Amino acid sequence: MPAAQSPSPTDPSLLAAVAAAITKAQRLNHYGCYDYSGYPGDAPPYVIKDEDARREVYRGTDHEYCQTLYARLCREWVAEQAIKAMKEWLAADMVARLAAFNHGAIWSGK
Repeated sequence: MPAAQSPSPTDPSLLAAVAAAITKAQRLNHYGCYDYSGYPGDAPPYVIKDEDARREVYRGTDHEYCQTLYARLCREWVAEQAIKAMKEWLAADMVARLAAFNHGAIWSGK
């Protein structure tokens, strides 16, 4: 791709990087959703945990809300990982373009 062109959003290596990030994010679930309703006690039985930070995100008695929130948090986390992969790819592409431009300028005597 010539240095004057912008990276294409359909570049196969960009698509592969984003797809790999999505697959990994879906496989390595960031959040956990737990139902403790079968356990004795008066604590709210439905819990969502951020597994990396080891903290509770939600604890309550509304099962439907817990499931909805869990699904939304998981989707958003996968999207964040895809965006992160795209930014990393674009940064690497920019560095490569700059290096190629500088290499051409040095060798051409400019």
